[in-house]
Amino acid sequence: MKKSNRRSVGITIAVAASVMLLSACGGSSSPDSTLSNDDVGVTIDTDGRLALYDSENSVVTMLDLDSGTVLDSIALPGGDARLYTSPDKRYAVAIQRDDNKVSFIDGGLYTEDHVYHLHDYMKDPSLLDFGLTGTRPTHYSAHESNAV
Repeated sequence: MKKSNRRSVGITIAVAASVMLLSACGGSSSPDSTLSNDDVGVTIDTDGRLALYDSENSVVTMLDLDSGTVLDSIALPGGDARLYTSPDKRYAVAIQRDDNKVSFIDGGLYTEDHVYHLHDYMKDPSLLDFGLTGTRPTHYSAHESNAV
C-alpha cells in the first residue's frame, strides 16, 4: 500500500499461498460547531494488519503491518479453513468445509459514522461468538456490499 493512501485501515490475510486484503475505509473529521469537545473525529494512520493462517495448528496469527509485531494468535474451532474477506473489509470469513462451519474474525479496524464526522477505531482482533453451521459450506462470493 502506498504511504499516500494510509487513510485506509484494515487487515490483510494470508492463507497458505493465497493472499487477500481486508480494509475499512477511514473517515475524516468535518468541522461542525455542534460537536462537543469529547466527540471529535479520530483518524488512524496505519497500513493495516496481516492475518496468517497456520493449517497445521488451525490458528490465525494477526500481525501489525506498521510495526511487524504479533497482535494475537486466534485458534479456530475445527480444522482446515479457507479465509475470505467480508464486503466491508472488516472481517475474515473462515470457511471450514469439513467441520460444517463458518467462523468470523474481526480485524479490529473499523469506522463508525458519528453523524457529523467519521470515527476510526483500532481494537484487538477477535474471533466472534457468532458463527454459521451447515452442510459442507464451500463457495463464497462477495460483490460490492453483499456476500453469499
